Amino acid sequence: RQAPGTSSGLGWFLGVRSWADGVALFHEGSNELWYAIVALAPARDFGVLAVTNAGQDRGYRATDAVVSALIERFDAAQVP
Repeated sequence: RQAPGTSSGLGWFLGVRSWADGVALFHEGSNELWYAIVALAPARDFGVLAVTNAGQDRGYRATDAVVSALIERFDAAQVP
């Protein structure tokens, strides 16, 4: 559930994305040693999860690159 007037709810960030056909949900986190990010597109029954054993900025950059590349491949595959 989205908190009124915000772009987040229950620890998830929400945003409208074309590849998601509407609202996409994102959650990420680190314990300083590992990093994980998940992106979900409920309207398309699609989700991506990337994890790494690198924490902090290095882990963020690596997982963000993987998630972005997978979303691009998925989105390109959906075009007739």
